[in-house]
Amino acid sequence: MRTWLTWLIALGFGIVVVATDWLHEMTAPPQDGKMDDAQRPDSIIEDYLVTLHAEDGQPRYRLAGPRLSHYPHDDSNRLERPHLTVYEQVNDPAWTVEAERGFLSSGAEELLLAGPVTLERLPGTNRPPLRIDTRDLTIHPRQDLAETEAPVKITGPDYVVDAVGARAKLYDEGPLVELHSRVRGRHEPINRP
Repeated sequence: MRTWLTWLIALGFGIVVVATDWLHEMTAPPQDGKMDDAQRPDSIIEDYLVTLHAEDGQPRYRLAGPRLSHYPHDDSNRLERPHLTVYEQVNDPAWTVEAERGFLSSGAEELLLAGPVTLERLPGTNRPPLRIDTRDLTIHPRQDLAETEAPVKITGPDYVVDAVGARAKLYDEGPLVELHSRVRGRHEPINRP
């Protein structure tokens, strides 16, 4: 019995060693130090600031962060700690969005924000403050739309709503936030004099 057990343990260790070596070879850089150009950025910008304009030429989005890496094979950009400001009008920021990292597609068609993401609607005329906490958010700048399939927590001045999946308009045209499923809310009464 011990012989079989010893043999099985030795076989198990052998399989683990072979699998580890194979995985290391698959993920290790080439021995000659050359990487495929598609795996390397062709430019890196420190402390970047990118502005996307509306059709009338006014700033619509400002994207900033500590590091942006451009990849030529698909004309995409990898972003470190992106901070997005969404303008409703000139000098009137309506939303700020922060994430751990991001991916900006070619032509700025999509901005994918990975990891924890915080959206804050800033107070303004007929615009009460609002905070949305989620993760893995996709922003479609041309449609002024943000969406996620992840859990969402929305906090307003006197309420909290939890849901799974949401779509938010970044401008107050129509319903502001559409929740997908498992919606639960709490309303706190406002103390008025």
